[in-house]
Formats: sequence, structure tokens, C-alpha cells
Amino acid sequence: MDISELTKLNPVDLNDFKKIEFEIKDVLLSQNFSYIEELLDFINGVLQSKGSEIEAKFPQLYESYQNYWVKLAFATFVLLESVDQDSLLKTRFLNAVNEGINPDDLIKQFYNFYESDEFVKQVFRSLAVDLEQNTEQFGAMPIEIEGRKMLPTLKYWIMDYSKFPSKVAKRGSIERLNYINQSSNTRSLPQMQRQTLLRILKFYDDLNNAERPVVQANRNRSRAIPVGQRMDIKSQIDIQKKLDELKTRAR
Repeated sequence: MDISELTKLNPVDLNDFKKIEFEIKDVLLSQNFSYIEELLDFINGVLQSKGSEIEAKFPQLYESYQNYWVKLAFATFVLLESVDQDSLLKTRFLNAVNEGINPDDLIKQFYNFYESDEFVKQVFRSLAVDLEQNTEQFGAMPIEIEGRKMLPTLKYWIMDYSKFPSKVAKRGSIERLNYINQSSNTRSLPQMQRQTLLRILKFYDDLNNAERPVVQANRNRSRAIPVGQRMDIKSQIDIQKKLDELKTRAR
């Protein structure tokens, strides 16, 4: 089924939604970036034009559309404008992880698409700052940082982790486990949430300590995008434009 066929469906109709849902699940497995982009635009259009109606009549259906929009957006994260990447990391990252998005895949996206490790490091430094401002609630109890009680948002979990004593500057799995097992704030988290927090903190560390995965170092460099070139897909990535965006964001 292509986009032209999807546009003929009624997104408010539950039977038609099942067809849309099947198409989304299928394309996410295929990792066809161009078609994922088209589906993302399609779902975005549905939410803009029919969102209020769907939310009023079928709240659970509306939530499903929202969740699939998040999945599609993170599946093509590297292709998004910087402002959209900022917004997703600040407001939807936890949602994405809970919906099954693997943070490690986001790291791989950038190394698959860009040949320049230095450029990827610049992007990751900016994304780490975005994650440090995430406003999604994680956990039910306030967390205490330097004697002050804070709302349990990812922003403050990351702050708490950053302030937790570490013998090394470049934190890894041992330091993350020490934090999870020894911090007084993590004691209130059930085991499943502890595992989720570990994955989020690993992503944060990977952004701060950017290093091309060993498996990809040799296999994917030939497929990555050299600096100054563009991709031959719908949303072409202009690296110079990205660099200019990063400079603007740093001001």
C-alpha cells in the first residue's frame, strides 16, 4: 500500500486505522527511510486535521496515533530538522523508549549517515544538552539533589547522575550501575524503571563520549555521507546547513 491509497482511508474509522497500523508496523520493520518519512507526514496530517475529532470520539485511538507518530519520528531522527530533534529529545524521548525505540539505534543512525566523526561529535554535544532539558516525568517520588527536592523529570535524573561521584571522567557501564545501585534516589524505582533509566543514561553517555561503534567503523564508512555531500533521498541532509544550525543553537 502506498501513501495515495492511505489517503483514501478514513483515519477516524477503526477498521481503516487497523490498515494504517499494519502499514506503519510493516514499514518500521523494513527501515525504508523514504517511506517512513512519507508515513510520518501522513500521520502528522491526520493529527492536524482530524486530531480533535479523534481525541473526542476515541481517546485511545488518538493516543495510538500519537505513539505511532513518535515511533516514526525517532525512526527517521537523523533526517529531521534540528528544531524537531530538539523538541523530541526534550519532550518525547521517554515516550519513545517506553514505546520500544532503542536509543542505541539513534546513535547508529548518525554514524550510518555521516562519515565525519568530528561532525557527529558536534551534533551529539548539542543533543546531550537537549536531553538535559527533558521535561518528561520518570517515577512518582521527588528526587533530592544537593539537599533540594526536585520533580522526577528526566532533566533532574540526568543532573543527579552527572553529580554522582565517579572515579573516571568518561563514564561507562560500571559507573551507570554504581549510580543505579547506590543512589538514594533510585531506591524508589521498580526494577523495570531502573532498567529503562540505565538505557537512557547509556544514551546520554554515548552522546557525551561519541565513538563510532567498532562493528560499524569498517562496515559502514563506505556507505556514510562525506562532508559537504547530500543524500539521494527525499529529505536530503545538507551538512553545512547542519553546522550552521549548531552554531545558532550554541549562541
